[in-house]
Amino acid sequence: MANRLSLSTFGLVVFQLSVLSVLGINNGSTWVRDVPYDDLISLDADNASFAVMTELQCARSCQANTSCNSFFYNSNSKQCRLQRYVFVSAVNSTVNDTGSRYYRLMSVSCPREDGYVIDRLTSTCFRPVKTPMLNWNDAENACIAAGESLAVLDPIERLDFLHNFFKRNE
Repeated sequence: MANRLSLSTFGLVVFQLSVLSVLGINNGSTWVRDVPYDDLISLDADNASFAVMTELQCARSCQANTSCNSFFYNSNSKQCRLQRYVFVSAVNSTVNDTGSRYYRLMSVSCPREDGYVIDRLTSTCFRPVKTPMLNWNDAENACIAAGESLAVLDPIERLDFLHNFFKRNE
């Protein structure tokens, strides 16, 4: 029921990446700072936290972990917090953390500036779209008209990712 509620609030536009073009830091990956999250940190239990000396080391750690899609780095405490989920709206479980900065991956094949979000683990790029409740045919037609396709929520890891993404970005 919770999945249905979350997914009825948002229409999803998704496409499967045929080859995930997320490359190593030295091969063209770009991490973009999201200023609205400055001096905040997520308290999600499903992240890894450890000490590193620089933001670059934190970015490399995230890049090396395919379940990492974003990270917080605090230049005061030198703490790196890897995140499975990307934050695109008010973060429900944040606290103030002076010196913390939030970064998310920018990929040519998943255009962040158009509102797309990437999940490297399931090789999925999707765009949450707020729509009224639509039946499946109307939702699919709306996606096709936009040159996209309606989300296919398999394997189960993709469904879990999308469910948790919407919980964190309500």
